[in-house]
Amino acid sequence: MLHGFTGNPQSMRGLAVALADAGLTVEMPLLPGHGTAVEDMVPTRWEHWSGAAEAAYAAARAHGAATAERRKWDSLRQKLSRSVEILAAIGEGYTQEQTAQRLQLTRNQVKYVIETLQDAYARFAAQSGRPSYPRTTEGVSCHGK
Repeated sequence: MLHGFTGNPQSMRGLAVALADAGLTVEMPLLPGHGTAVEDMVPTRWEHWSGAAEAAYAAARAHGAATAERRKWDSLRQKLSRSVEILAAIGEGYTQEQTAQRLQLTRNQVKYVIETLQDAYARFAAQSGRPSYPRTTEGVSCHGK
């Protein structure tokens, strides 16, 4: 976000805050020669201003990409955490229905995690030559807690 001629970033702060609150990445550079005395602007040219604007854009783009990547990792971590909870409950002997109730999920969500894991293991087993286990999600419980 660029301020006006002889201005400074503070003049754009309200809009920048609103955009940042909406989830956008915002950079507000002070353009060379601006925000101080008129004498400081005299030696600056368009090239100085456009260079500062391009540098701010590159910084915003890098920060935005990092933020997007962090959001992806947070989402993946959350999904993985839920999957581990489901698999731990199944491993403790809970049925799919009991696991769903315990974790406040639907039975279909529990079944989906189990089937996804089975599919992943089957692909791994096929590639590595390991034995593949039967594909069933019914009667997974050992203890029937």
